[in-house]
Amino acid sequence: MQKYKMETNLSETSKIEKNIKKHKNRLFVVGGGLVFAGFTFFAYKKYDDNQNEKINEEITAAVFALEDKKYSEAINGTESFVGLKEIASKHGKAKVINLVNYYLGVAYMKTENFDLAIESFKRIKFKDLIMQSMAHGLIGDSFAEKKDYDAAIIFYKKAAEEKKNNYTTPMFLLKAAAVAEVKGDIDEALGLYKFVSARYKNYESSLVKRHIARLETSLE
Repeated sequence: MQKYKMETNLSETSKIEKNIKKHKNRLFVVGGGLVFAGFTFFAYKKYDDNQNEKINEEITAAVFALEDKKYSEAINGTESFVGLKEIASKHGKAKVINLVNYYLGVAYMKTENFDLAIESFKRIKFKDLIMQSMAHGLIGDSFAEKKDYDAAIIFYKKAAEEKKNNYTTPMFLLKAAAVAEVKGDIDEALGLYKFVSARYKNYESSLVKRHIARLETSLE
């Protein structure tokens, strides 16, 4: 998988990143979308005040629960730690709130609470456009799970346009094409497959060509 480099000053690495540094290469796969679970992809500054230090500790505990597939605990917390839901409601203006809502949305998706997942992802305003595109893509996944295919396609296309590149752009366009097929819009699906084939020749080229051939045959 292509890795996106972000400028990170190690001397300013956040307490969260330090706490889970050893997990930097772990990935979640949610609804076909990629959710980065390693905080080395983020460039958060170290916070000196006690409140932010507490928030970082709370997030770390909740993310460990999420990685361990204890989704309800990640959302609601336990006697030992606060859940992502409470962190998001109490610390809405904290600098790490985008991250909190991102993982909260993931946890909601894994428990099939897709409306709540969408609400969480829509609150995200990442400055990094790759991460913002992933959030929009997960909104698309959530709508697809709800069988709201028109909305899913809208957000997949939005994700594809967020930060054009040779990986996430074709990935989200292919998701849009697949959903267009499900809703029976073969013309749109074929158009998207052909667009990806022409513009992103090195991305799943054989698979995309098979989809094109299959749909063209179906239209004969």
